[in-house]
Amino acid sequence: MLSSYEESWSVLNATRQMFADRRFAGDGLSSAILWILIRKITEPLRQLRDARSRRTRRLFQRVIATSRDECGELAIAFIR
Repeated sequence: MLSSYEESWSVLNATRQMFADRRFAGDGLSSAILWILIRKITEPLRQLRDARSRRTRRLFQRVIATSRDECGELAIAFIR
């Protein structure tokens, strides 16, 4: 009787480990995708920040507005 419980317990632990491994891999993959997406979305803001930094050091460089969303409007306002 005890051996049947040990076998079930072994299968249960193996299943838990499998799900934990898959959850860990899924968390890592989703974090990587989210990081790439956030970097892509915030690129125009980083460009504006860098342009502002250059401007304060008197290194004038043209800022090009490439989008028509809020970031693009901010770039246009920055140019003027």
